[in-house]
Amino acid sequence: MTVHGHTVKFDPSGHNIKIGLHYLEDHLSSEEAEPFFTQAKNHSSAQFSTSDDYKFTLVHHDSGYYEITARDY
Repeated sequence: MTVHGHTVKFDPSGHNIKIGLHYLEDHLSSEEAEPFFTQAKNHSSAQFSTSDDYKFTLVHHDSGYYEITARDY
């Protein structure tokens, strides 16, 4: 899946993953989402939360794609 021009992979059975994808793609503008992608690329990962307090981590992989995972903390 492409989110604001970035390839993002995810486990479709993952806990609330679609909420995190929707937040990045539809709730945030490209300019608002870009700092999360930059942080993940520069520091391996970036954590973010939705306005409903769902928590996610965006991980950058050396092969150039990002992966989104849910977190409980």
